Amino acid sequence: MVTSRQKVSLFGIYPAIILTLIVGFIIGCGSDRDKPTLPGAHPDSWLDSNSSDFHGDVVLATGSRSCEKCHGSDLDGGKVEVSCIDCHTNLTGFCTGCHGGYDNSTGAPPYGLRDETDDTTLAVGAHTIHMEGSSLAAALECDACHNVPAFVFDSAHYDSNNLSEGLSTDSVAEIVWHGYSDGGGAAWNRNARACSATYCHGNFDGGNTGNVAAWTAENQAECGSCHDTGDDPSRLQWKHEFHVTTAGLKCAECHANVVDSSLAIVQPTLHVNGTVDTLTRDKAVCEACHSGGTISCVSCHGGIDNQTGAPPKGLRGELATGDRAVGAHTMHLEDGVLADAFNCSECHIVPASFSAPGHLDPDSVAEITWGLLAGNLSSWDRNNETCSNTYCHGNFDGGDNSNVPVWTAADQAVCGSCHDIGDNPATLHWKHAFHINTANLYCADCHASVVDTLLAVTDISLHVNGETDIMVRDTAVCAVCHGSGPAACTSCHGGADNLTGAPPVGLRGETLTSERAVGAHTGHMDGGELSDGIECSECHIVPGTLIDTGHLGADSVAEITWGLLAGNQSSWDRNSESCGNTYCHGNFAGGYADNAPVWTANNQAHCSSCHDIGYAPADLLWKHEYHIQTGGLACADCHANVVDLSLTIVGPDRHINGIVDTLTRDAAICVDCHGFSPEACSRCHGGTDNPTGAPPLGLRGETLTTQRAVGAHTKHIEGGTYADAFSCTDCHLVPNSLTAPGHLGIDSVAEMTWSSLAGSQSSWNRSTSRCSSTYCHGNFSGGYTANAPIWTAANQAGCGSCHDDGSNPRDLSGRHQKHITDKDVACMNCHFATVNAQEDIIGNDVHVDGVKTVVFSFQGTYNNGTCSGLPGQCHGTKSWYSN
Repeated sequence: MVTSRQKVSLFGIYPAIILTLIVGFIIGCGSDRDKPTLPGAHPDSWLDSNSSDFHGDVVLATGSRSCEKCHGSDLDGGKVEVSCIDCHTNLTGFCTGCHGGYDNSTGAPPYGLRDETDDTTLAVGAHTIHMEGSSLAAALECDACHNVPAFVFDSAHYDSNNLSEGLSTDSVAEIVWHGYSDGGGAAWNRNARACSATYCHGNFDGGNTGNVAAWTAENQAECGSCHDTGDDPSRLQWKHEFHVTTAGLKCAECHANVVDSSLAIVQPTLHVNGTVDTLTRDKAVCEACHSGGTISCVSCHGGIDNQTGAPPKGLRGELATGDRAVGAHTMHLEDGVLADAFNCSECHIVPASFSAPGHLDPDSVAEITWGLLAGNLSSWDRNNETCSNTYCHGNFDGGDNSNVPVWTAADQAVCGSCHDIGDNPATLHWKHAFHINTANLYCADCHASVVDTLLAVTDISLHVNGETDIMVRDTAVCAVCHGSGPAACTSCHGGADNLTGAPPVGLRGETLTSERAVGAHTGHMDGGELSDGIECSECHIVPGTLIDTGHLGADSVAEITWGLLAGNQSSWDRNSESCGNTYCHGNFAGGYADNAPVWTANNQAHCSSCHDIGYAPADLLWKHEYHIQTGGLACADCHANVVDLSLTIVGPDRHINGIVDTLTRDAAICVDCHGFSPEACSRCHGGTDNPTGAPPLGLRGETLTTQRAVGAHTKHIEGGTYADAFSCTDCHLVPNSLTAPGHLGIDSVAEMTWSSLAGSQSSWNRSTSRCSSTYCHGNFSGGYTANAPIWTAANQAGCGSCHDDGSNPRDLSGRHQKHITDKDVACMNCHFATVNAQEDIIGNDVHVDGVKTVVFSFQGTYNNGTCSGLPGQCHGTKSWYSN
């Protein structure tokens, strides 16, 4: 209902422009206001509203231009530093002084410039309902329909100087659409007092685009005035038509965060906000058709010219590649002539199911989240419909990283749009510039696996794949300059600050140590104060020649393959540019195994970065903890050939060399605790589960039998079910004292020296942790001489592991084959002192003792290979070794 408010006017029939000035200059000029001290330019009665000299009257008559000369163009002080705005706050932002203030404080007219107060008048109309919001929508900003001035005297708003110069100005508010109010073609008809084609009143997908809202009328904001609620399906587009008309769904089924089932708006901020806000009331309704998986992507996102689930048809029914919702989706999602199909995840988060969080979210705008291939430097400009800084379109070495393809345009993927092909040498980098411009090589000469001599891509799987794929068309072309041997490594990999062939210059021209291709190569290869140079082979496979397989292979990424020193437990993270678990940087006893140095950073190689030197005892292992924390020893006391008392490395060749190099600075320091007697062996070599001095505990704190320092020591030294204890001397030289030569020697590796029992033919392989050809494990007459037990494995000592029990008669000695195989004689019949009928060892002292102990279970004797006095069922006197 149209209301009529009582007119309230300060000046009755004055023109609107007079109202504006007087309201502007009189507010705040009451008699009780402190009068500022005047600089003498104005008469005393300048602030007296009853005087003919009152400044408000003067400005009304002559304009404000004379004021601006002293007080500034914005009247905020100027050269006299006296601001008019201190009193006349309405000059900036106080819109209600002229435009409102009776039923709202928005500054939108409940009161027109000509005293209008009725909603039926053009100046008032629906201002309040738009500015304060309602149950249907949140309040709009003034700039949805107008240019909003920052200052009352802004051009086109109001300029009092027009009056003083005899110019005229109208008080008509111009309509200028901003933001989402313009649905495309929005228009205002002043004569008809109506707006049309605005987003706010129906110009959107599924809306009444012909709706013409009358500014001064009421009751025009029902659902059906802007939306189609199913009464007129011809207005509905694509998905709305199917879901509303065919499936019979209601608005609240898909827009539950906006509207309820009674069509009441439940969240005004999500209505008329420029976004299609979707929140499914019951996802089971959707899954009845869409199911729970990604297989049904095409239902909403595709299916017309491909089955990828990428829009050949947008959510609002768009079909043209010139529409943002469609664009180049099909070109990216299907294999083409230039590249394999890309994954949706290179540009979007792909939901695991239809109802996954974030998929049916409040808005229907597809978020852009870049994958590893596109790169995190990439960006998307929705307004201009362009992507930039993507690897896929030129952000790579030798590429045009300023390339900004338009998503909705065609024919942008020629070679020169992403690569430089020699037309602009300035954009080529290092090796490309030389090979193309100086050596006159073509793309196909080095990238024959990707492109041919006509620049046609021959293998789309190797193009735009995140790698520089190299396969030389004719290696002889390379050999002209590079030669055939490793001596020419510096041509591509070095030569600027070293001759090692390690990059001080990367393959793409990198020279900074902060770049991954360069990094700490020189520091490792040249060596320095801390260690000798490290071999390339500790981190890479080193080719024998330039054209070795794998060197100029599919990609130009240097593969990391760890050497014996670094250890096969080591790892490399290309993304974080760090290595982990390497021996070289702390993965050793008493070291920081979790140290992960950054390849491109500096100052990471001080003592405590790899070792614990007593600051954090929790990181020290066993003997280190005791000697440093309790014994108060320094590194140089035990490692004098490596480091001095000031922690300076004195032997770089003995540091980071894979061995714990020990040389006691003063043996007397050790003797104080360890003494000279061998019974003190257990202090370093054992004592936890035996007092033998053999490791149940290794020098580096090892306690597991699967660790080489421990292994089967206890089994051998304490004896067991198969044999009496062995002596340490069967495998090692045993020192007479702690300080005996060779005991605290250069390295801490236990040397193997075989006794007469084990046999001089015995051998030990440290890498495989195996001993072989030992008497103890089968190297005897009738034994398995090929037996090579693993020192750190269990359950290897069954009869058949060392002896032949008849399974393989060829390995039997003497008359074993005749007795065991032919006559079925049991072992205990001839070795009654050693084994019983169940083949259990009953005489440990006569087993694995270097002697053949023959004792019959019946009458008879054995002497020097001859059996005699046997019972009649056997035989008379016989030689064991003759027929």
